[in-house]
Amino acid sequence: MDSEILEIFLDEALAISEEWEGVCLELRADTKQGDALKHLFRLAHNLKGSSNAMGFEKLGELIHQVEEFIGDIENNHGSIIDNNFLSFLYEVQSGLSAALKELQSQGDFDESRLKASIQSYTEKKSFSPTEGALDLRDVTASSDEPSSPQKEGHLKFQEGVHPPEKVENPLKNKEDKKESEKKHQSEVLRVHAHKVDALISSIGEITILGNMIKTFVKNRDWDKLEYILDDNEKLIKALQEKSFSLRMNNLRGLFQRLHRAGKEISLKQDKDIQFKFIGEDVELDRFVIDEIAEVMTHIIRNSVDHGIENKNERAQTKKNEPPSILIHATNEGDSVVIKIKDNGRGIDSEKVFKKAVEKGLVTEGGDLSHQEKVQLIFHSGLSTADQVTDVSGRGVGMDAVKEKVESLEGEVKLKTVLGEGTELNIVLPTSLSILDGFVFSHQKKKYIIPLAKIDEIVKSDEINITENISGDLYGQLRGETIYIKDICEFIEEDKEQHQQNKCISIFKRDGITMGLILPRYENIQQIVVRKLQGKFEGFSYLKGMTILGDGGMGLILDIQGIMNCFYDSILKGRAA
Repeated sequence: MDSEILEIFLDEALAISEEWEGVCLELRADTKQGDALKHLFRLAHNLKGSSNAMGFEKLGELIHQVEEFIGDIENNHGSIIDNNFLSFLYEVQSGLSAALKELQSQGDFDESRLKASIQSYTEKKSFSPTEGALDLRDVTASSDEPSSPQKEGHLKFQEGVHPPEKVENPLKNKEDKKESEKKHQSEVLRVHAHKVDALISSIGEITILGNMIKTFVKNRDWDKLEYILDDNEKLIKALQEKSFSLRMNNLRGLFQRLHRAGKEISLKQDKDIQFKFIGEDVELDRFVIDEIAEVMTHIIRNSVDHGIENKNERAQTKKNEPPSILIHATNEGDSVVIKIKDNGRGIDSEKVFKKAVEKGLVTEGGDLSHQEKVQLIFHSGLSTADQVTDVSGRGVGMDAVKEKVESLEGEVKLKTVLGEGTELNIVLPTSLSILDGFVFSHQKKKYIIPLAKIDEIVKSDEINITENISGDLYGQLRGETIYIKDICEFIEEDKEQHQQNKCISIFKRDGITMGLILPRYENIQQIVVRKLQGKFEGFSYLKGMTILGDGGMGLILDIQGIMNCFYDSILKGRAA
């Protein structure tokens, strides 16, 4: 087994194990257990998929049973949790942690402890309220118990429910868990020697230029100083690129993992699928690769299970070409595009629409195009699988793909033709630290939109904006209808009435064109992304902050979140 792939699996699995323990503590301390159960279900689903992809079928099978138990509790009994179930969750975490540490140190593991926990719970489990059961819907802090430190709405456990002795204070554990997650992200960074040599060389050149700048300033030789500053700017940019290249890895390891996962599932389902990988030398930030590995595995598993038909079905539809899945990575500007394309059955947009209607996402009879109906598959819990298997059909996957990719400032594009196949394009930025930003100002604040997200920028007087009876804004640009909103609706600021220096940024998605009215345009700058701090933490639609060229602060907008809200409002309006 490839040691690098095994290391990636262990990093992810150990992180899941620690996160599992933290979620159990949240379940113990908070009445909002529905979200915690859903979180545990997702963790189990991810670990099951990774285990099977790595060839650890016994572990995958055991985790699948755990996933089933969590699903039964979540789906059948809402807010009722009994003591046996909570204790079982803790035992699963302990058994899993022990097995993974054995695998890490000895190259093999004993799953008997985890197996025994599952067997014990299977014998004891009961899904009806029993003595010691916890009905979270009725739990509130009692007014006749002034000595209780619990607040209203917090979970109150009866005696007999205790986490393992090693569990510490929940608040402290949450802080430790966050630090642990950071440590697990790329603890070891492998860098080619030639990259380090190039970086050191650039640092030497900048040092020399720095000494020259001091000399020219001292001698007031402004002409030479201007010339040297231009060279210095070029060198700094080159140094940035070389520094970021240290974190870049090629996609070879990720492709190997995807190939193995897809091949194993296809063999189990007796589907002789041809896998083709192109672009394994394309590089991405190691952190981004780590983050997308699991969702990429979901996509491959869905392509094999949902997308590619079995032999009989392909014969009936007279598909003579062999079933195939293409994974193709390319560089496009400042982004990397990973395409996953199969020649399977495609996605039935009407079936997706029907499922969305059943879940109340849209109303029946809505005026949605084929592409708009297909996009509904990204909603949480929506699956077109006719039956649940150990591979798919649980509504876990496409919403997770979209959520994860967008958290990395990326974008997911889906195209499908019924009976011909599906193509999914994942667009990811090569760097998360530096980006080109469109800067605009409003009420003494400056905001930035990542330039890569904008399709076009036009002056406001180039579009004839009209308002319908519901107050929605529309415009026409070169014969194309544009849905328009003022950015102030999202940044919690008052709108400005005058039109001076206003412009409209244009965004396109799935045949729909959207425009955001922006106040005064300032400039375009290359910015360094920093985390939100102080009073700006927790604000909606803010992604980060930066220091601009004039020394002032700029707020980076979560334009993906804004566009998602905008797009969903359009679909709901058209489906009503």
